[in-house]
Amino acid sequence: MQSEQHIWESLSPYIRLAHDFNTGIDMQFGPTRCIDHALHYFKQGKGSYIIDGITYPIFAGSVFLIRPGILFSFRADPGQSFHMFNLHFDLWPQADSKLFDLPYALIGDPPRSPQLAALPWESAVYRGLPNVIVLSEPALYEELFHKIFYRFNQSGLIPLMQIKRLFFELLELLIACASENKIQVKSIGSDVDEYLQKTIQFMNEHINETLTLDQLADAACMSKSYFQKCFKRLFILSPMNYLRLQRVKKAKYELTYTRKPIKQIAKECGFENLQQFYRIFRQETGCPPKIYRDKNLT
Repeated sequence: MQSEQHIWESLSPYIRLAHDFNTGIDMQFGPTRCIDHALHYFKQGKGSYIIDGITYPIFAGSVFLIRPGILFSFRADPGQSFHMFNLHFDLWPQADSKLFDLPYALIGDPPRSPQLAALPWESAVYRGLPNVIVLSEPALYEELFHKIFYRFNQSGLIPLMQIKRLFFELLELLIACASENKIQVKSIGSDVDEYLQKTIQFMNEHINETLTLDQLADAACMSKSYFQKCFKRLFILSPMNYLRLQRVKKAKYELTYTRKPIKQIAKECGFENLQQFYRIFRQETGCPPKIYRDKNLT
C-alpha cells in the first residue's frame, strides 16, 4: 500500500466521470461500492448519507468523499430531491483505468489489480480528507467543478492539463476547508440536524449583517444554551467562531476572484469596520487583506 507522502507527491488524477444532474423526489441510491474515488457534492436537497456504517446529514454545500470499495448509500428526505455535482476519479492513471466507463462494478467485471490506494485521512503529518466536508464558500467549489465539467468531453492535451490543474485546485479547497474550519459533521438526530442546518443557511443569507448569538439560536428554534451545545457538538466550533470563519472565507474569495474595494468587501462580509476586518483577517490568515490579494488575485 502506498504511503501517505507518496500518494500526495505522485498524485496525477484520471477523471472518469463529471456529472451535473437533478434526481427525482424521494430518491434512494445504494448500498453499493465504487471502483474508484468519488466526490458527491449536493447543491440542494436534504437527506442522509451512510458511509461505511456511519450516517451523516445531507444539506446544501456538503461534499462526500467515497473511497474505493467502501460501502455507501444515500437517500432524500420525504418530498425532497437533490441537485448533485459528481466527480469520479483514479488517483493516477492505471493500466485498467480506461476499461471502466462506469464508476460502479457490474456483475462479471474483473476485479481491479493492483488494489487501489485511497486518499489519506487526516494525520499528524499530512493533511488528509474526512468523509464529509461542509463548504463555507460553495460558489468556489461550483465554479471549479463547472470548469472541469466544461472541459471533460474535450479532446487534446490542453484540456487534459487544464482538468488536472483545476482538480488540484478543487482538492486544495477541500483540504483547506477541512483543516481551517476543523469541521467534522456528526449526526445528532434528524430534527436537531435540520434546525442547525437552518441556522447555517441563515448565517449565509445574512453574512453581511451584524448577527448575535440570540439571533442564531432563534433561527434554530432553540434556547441559547442548548443551541450552543448542539452546534459545537456538530461542527466542533462555537457558533460565533464558525460565523467569524465564514466571514473570513467569504472575504478570501472576494479578494481572490473580484476587484472590489477592500472597504466594500469588509462591509459585505459583515465586519463592523475596516479596523476589525484587518485585525480578524490577519489573525486567521497571517497577512493583511491587501497582501493576501496581491498574492492570490486571479
